[in-house]
Amino acid sequence: RVEWVDTELKDLKVDRLDGGVMVLTMSRLGSGNSWTEPMRNEVCFMLDRASRDPCVRVVVITGDPDGGAFCVGMELKNNPGDPPGDVPAGRSRKNASFWRDGGGTAGLAIVSCAKPVIAAVNGNAVGVGMTLPLCCDMTVAAEDAKVGLVFGRRGLTLEALSSFFLTRAVGWKKASELVL
Repeated sequence: RVEWVDTELKDLKVDRLDGGVMVLTMSRLGSGNSWTEPMRNEVCFMLDRASRDPCVRVVVITGDPDGGAFCVGMELKNNPGDPPGDVPAGRSRKNASFWRDGGGTAGLAIVSCAKPVIAAVNGNAVGVGMTLPLCCDMTVAAEDAKVGLVFGRRGLTLEALSSFFLTRAVGWKKASELVL
């Protein structure tokens, strides 16, 4: 159970459609729906809710069209709750030696969700915006969506379980080509 979300949703819109469809829309207008720790909390919280709700049959994760992208990756300028090299505020400190990146935490929530999770990539997807769909059961992308795994160009390792899921999705050789 996700325990660190106890406030109103700020960066995520939730819609319930006929047929048991729950749509989670990442919505950070003006920043390309960039990823933050609060957004991670909200995504994990709602995936947990979906798992427990017998009326939900499938979850769709998408980006707010008014945000101009599916998700342009981690918010690097104003990311509340993400002090570099530390356990972010609000995250359980029961085992502070264990720390997982925010995208990885959300990826585990997707994989752990009892309902199928579909990524509807309706715009550009970079960084965690690209790796998050890899954790989903299915990904559907717009024809004009551009994707990028930019970690290697920035001297970083892949995050959000993407090294595991990318090789499963496209094979070892193509995965190496995409990340280098």
